[in-house]
Amino acid sequence: MKRDIHVMVVDDEAVFVRNLCRLLETRGFNVSVAFDGYTAMARLHEDKEKSVALVLLDVKMPGMNGNEVLSRIKSMRPDVEVLMLTGHGDVDSGVNAIREGAFDYLLKPCDIDLLTEKIHEALTAEQMRRQPILWPRQLVKEATDSVFLPLRPDDSLTRALEIFEADSGLIKENLHVVDPSGHLSGIITKNDLIQVACLEGLETICTWEELVAHPEWLPRMPVGELMEKAPANWAEPEEPLTGVAERMIANNLRSLPVIDASADNRFLGVIHLKDILDYVACREEESDYF
Repeated sequence: MKRDIHVMVVDDEAVFVRNLCRLLETRGFNVSVAFDGYTAMARLHEDKEKSVALVLLDVKMPGMNGNEVLSRIKSMRPDVEVLMLTGHGDVDSGVNAIREGAFDYLLKPCDIDLLTEKIHEALTAEQMRRQPILWPRQLVKEATDSVFLPLRPDDSLTRALEIFEADSGLIKENLHVVDPSGHLSGIITKNDLIQVACLEGLETICTWEELVAHPEWLPRMPVGELMEKAPANWAEPEEPLTGVAERMIANNLRSLPVIDASADNRFLGVIHLKDILDYVACREEESDYF
């Protein structure tokens, strides 16, 4: 049960903390708060039963900043997973967080459903998957996720729901809709499906879990009628990873489509910010030995 999951929120922004705690509690988590790093470390030291399973940690705080708190948490309580949250992200900070043992580096504002999934992913991921052996990569084409179930404009919304729920080992924040010639037509999000289900006459706003249990709530329409237009922002295969990461952080993007302009703008797959940070951190660790 989620009530058994104790999440500590460490952030100096009182309004943000209050709202985040309320949202986490409505989703069943046991939540505690520390408004600075010193208090967080004291609370973890007092946590004799080791009930705290995960820390949501702000990067920029007065006194002890998030990166320092992360390092101390991993030294004192390596069993505790840490998700970094920041409204002022940059590549160096993200890479440092991954190297110090953070599970992921999330940008504010972060969708509560994504955050909930990330918490569960962090707590259930195996160590080798969480910190895989990687070879150094520098270009987008070397880190592109090209394995995905195709979604066409004429597919049903139920098909989109099935692909979202397909077990690929990766949380899908959106799906890319590709036409038969391999060009990106648009994107569709979980929220798009929830909203269109609500418009069908549901008395209350449904959650994603409820929609998965009741796919019949989705109207009979093709994906092409609901999808958003293809994003104007994408990555090209030969771009350097660090430059793409900077662009993603600046625009609060967790993923980007990869499009090959040299091959008639064909859609090649998706690149994820977390993967880039993992690869860059691995590359820097490799350079430390030479």
